[in-house]
Amino acid sequence: EERKPPQQDILPDIPEFTPQERMRMEKETTGLYLSGHPMDAYREAAKLVGAVTIGSILGDFDREDGPARYRDGEVVTIAGVISTYKTRTTRNNTLMAYVTLEDGTGTMELLCFSRVLNESGGYIRENSAVLATGKISVRDEKEPQLMVDSLRPLSGCPLPRA
Repeated sequence: EERKPPQQDILPDIPEFTPQERMRMEKETTGLYLSGHPMDAYREAAKLVGAVTIGSILGDFDREDGPARYRDGEVVTIAGVISTYKTRTTRNNTLMAYVTLEDGTGTMELLCFSRVLNESGGYIRENSAVLATGKISVRDEKEPQLMVDSLRPLSGCPLPRA
């Protein structure tokens, strides 16, 4: 009997996932970013526009003798990736959002009220990289939060020239 050569499977030549796609899938599957952090691509741009790290704010408020660098009510700009958000209706029947922002150094809750939601609500999506400017708010024993005045996508920020 005649033997046929084994069939060769033809596999399509598909492009690799981009780092962003890979990190998004890692986060969806494991809950963690494994091969990097989405902020990696934006750190330089964030620095250029004067953003400070979330870790530097949290670390300062965690000091035994009180914060030395930042204060309650101070206006700062932070950059990060939105991990979660939820909206609520306030007592005045307006919408607000609690947004969890992470930048690889820490995580901070952003409070976005109706004006910011009207102007920038479209940018509030999971895994989207944003730049948020607002006032540090320290209440009771809670971690510092940011009362957002403006929020915009990081992709629109000037990138450093290579």
